[in-house]
Amino acid sequence: MNFEEKPFTVQKLADAWHKGLLLRNEEYQRGEAWTPQQKQALVDSILRGYPIPSFFFEERVEAGLDDTPTKKWEIVDGQQRIIAIADYLSGKFDLLPPTDKRLRLPLTMRTTSVTWAGRRFADLDDNDRERLVATPLNVYVISDVTERDQIRDLFIRLQSGTALTRQQIRDAWPGNMGPLIEEWAGKLKIQPALRVFAYVDKRSTRDDEGDSRDPYVKQRTTCAQVLCILLGRIKDPIIVPNVGANDLDALYHEYTDFDRHGETAIRLKAILEKCDETCKTLDMKYWGRKKLAKQALFALAMFFQDVLRNPLIKFDLKALFKLAHYVVETAPKPGGKSTSGSSIRDYYESWRASLPDGVGIVLDSKRDFDTKQKKQIFESAKGVCALCEEPVEDGEAEYDHFPIAWRDGGRTLVENGRLVCTVCHPRGRPPTPELADFSDASA
Repeated sequence: MNFEEKPFTVQKLADAWHKGLLLRNEEYQRGEAWTPQQKQALVDSILRGYPIPSFFFEERVEAGLDDTPTKKWEIVDGQQRIIAIADYLSGKFDLLPPTDKRLRLPLTMRTTSVTWAGRRFADLDDNDRERLVATPLNVYVISDVTERDQIRDLFIRLQSGTALTRQQIRDAWPGNMGPLIEEWAGKLKIQPALRVFAYVDKRSTRDDEGDSRDPYVKQRTTCAQVLCILLGRIKDPIIVPNVGANDLDALYHEYTDFDRHGETAIRLKAILEKCDETCKTLDMKYWGRKKLAKQALFALAMFFQDVLRNPLIKFDLKALFKLAHYVVETAPKPGGKSTSGSSIRDYYESWRASLPDGVGIVLDSKRDFDTKQKKQIFESAKGVCALCEEPVEDGEAEYDHFPIAWRDGGRTLVENGRLVCTVCHPRGRPPTPELADFSDASA
């Protein structure tokens, strides 16, 4: 089997595909699999001058109708890229602007305009169109194959390299979120600043995030999931975001300029330090024999996010022991390993409802605002809902404990109350919608 390295232009490869000169072996080649965003990203890369992987074709010579030798090429590797190029030159899709989140550009690159943004091939300016079609792509042409299984073996070897895991791809993303998570959860020889993620039970978890050289890959994924939840709840405490792979990708993309030493980071670390402190009591109480289900860690983090808003709450060792015992012994058991925000929120609500007394929270014996307090809150708000900012009609007024919820130790005082309408009040709000998933899984 011989290999010859040849450059072919984008135009020549697209023409060869449309003419049927590039063949797919359906015995081992999958069909078209890329998403529109993957195709758009490839063409965007070519226009930016980024190198793309080499193509591998096997040269096939067959006798035509009049016995004249006819050359065709069987694609060994590069089919998805060829389809993307051919489809763009055929005008089947336009390109994403840098500001579009689906392109997953670093924040610093999103503000830089490009001449091809939002354009189909026919709409490109002359310079971009000519530059694109003339771009040389590296092709290895295979000939003199003595055993057909050699091609199959080559295909397998080309596909069987050690691909980066989703978390390792996130680690490479520019910006501040990656270094923050590496500092807190560890990476390679970087010891984690917080041990809490090591307490998560990893039994029966998938191995696609494993790396024998880096024992902290899964811990970084867990840390990213917790931060995704906590940051989402800062925006709206009622809605819990999804924490699947695409949502974690979006976290890294959206927080490239996150201030690692700012007020929000300090609050997040304080929450995780309390989780860490609670988990350390597990070792003291159970000699390292107990582990946390991941959803139990999510619930614990949300609990501390809620209660640490109240400066009056103190957690002594007795309270932490009781909380640790509750988390691993008597708390409701998670129903599964769902990454759905609504499932995580529902579990947390049942977790909070079962929380025993004596874990640092002293509830105000006065549960509801009285008539005089309600009138003061209504007048202070000028009759406008604090959430939707619409006028509240008679009979539609609800009075929330805010900013500290009653169940988190919030006092039933006018200064800890707000006016909301029945629709915006947590009891009247519709079920948590699944947050829009604008990032596609990689093929």
